[in-house]
Amino acid sequence: LGTNNLVVGGTITGGSSARYVVTNGTGVLTLNNVTTARTFPVGNSTYNPLTIANGSGHNWSANVEDAINNVAAPFTTDKAVLRTWNITPSVNPPAGGADVTFQYDDSDPAQLGASYNTAEDVQLWHYTVAWVASGGAITPTGAPGGVRTITRTGLTTFSPWAIANISGPLPVNFLTFSGYRDGSQNGTSTASNKTAPVTMNRTEESTPNRLSPVMMACSTMMPSMAEYADPRPP
Repeated sequence: LGTNNLVVGGTITGGSSARYVVTNGTGVLTLNNVTTARTFPVGNSTYNPLTIANGSGHNWSANVEDAINNVAAPFTTDKAVLRTWNITPSVNPPAGGADVTFQYDDSDPAQLGASYNTAEDVQLWHYTVAWVASGGAITPTGAPGGVRTITRTGLTTFSPWAIANISGPLPVNFLTFSGYRDGSQNGTSTASNKTAPVTMNRTEESTPNRLSPVMMACSTMMPSMAEYADPRPP
């Protein structure tokens, strides 16, 4: 497409790795009046289609990039599918939650980060002013080493979307971290600037021949505050 747009009023059939709309620029494929499931046979260097259902009758536009941009250090795309799906409804946010299915091929090294684990669950991320995790773990359909799909239902936020292993690090930056001695206990206190809800922090305490997880209470405020006192002797 380059910088051109393709608008389709009906349904496109027959999409495959040999026949798809190449979104190799800023141009988008738009499907009008999406209500029931409609497939966008799109991709850049590879076929990475998506399907949108419950589209509220809106017109939906999409393209695919062969990269994930705006990833801030120290985070990387090593555990990600190296594709970005840009999805925009004509009414944003849409009138109702949409169901979106993303497809990728994890037998193709060019589609995967260097440390991507094909046997692991994944998580969706979307970008607004930063990449934010969306929802929990998803087990992709299909077998590792082939075409995989994942589906999220009820999506109402539309912007660039990406996929990464669930073990990929969340974008949390510590504002403060301190350790202290309180009587016979060792304590830690943290404050973090989070971009996704935090339900738990965990600190690993290393001593000779021992690596013990220490659970920490956590708030859901911004910033996220956590404090823990370890009753074990030092």
